[in-house]
Amino acid sequence: MKIPYTEHVTNETVLSRVQGKESSVKSHKLNHFGHTARHNSLAKDIILGPILGKRRQAGQKKQWLDDLKERTDHTNPNLVTLAQDRGTYRRFAHVVAHAR
Repeated sequence: MKIPYTEHVTNETVLSRVQGKESSVKSHKLNHFGHTARHNSLAKDIILGPILGKRRQAGQKKQWLDDLKERTDHTNPNLVTLAQDRGTYRRFAHVVAHAR
């Protein structure tokens, strides 16, 4: 998008510009999750592991994985298992991202 903050565009304008690109955003998000889920890394621990500490003050916010579960209708363990086979997951991510 690359809209500078000095442009002062309305939310409606931004939404109209994004209209055709939402499948691209979904695809990138799903591909990033698949890449992260296949590797043992700090990023995987952060995304999939529970975070210790107190709950946020403002209440429960929608988390990144909640958005993935909502878009794919799969649970986190199912997505991680699916991501282990790269070819199958890429086909799955393509179908989910481009579904209307």
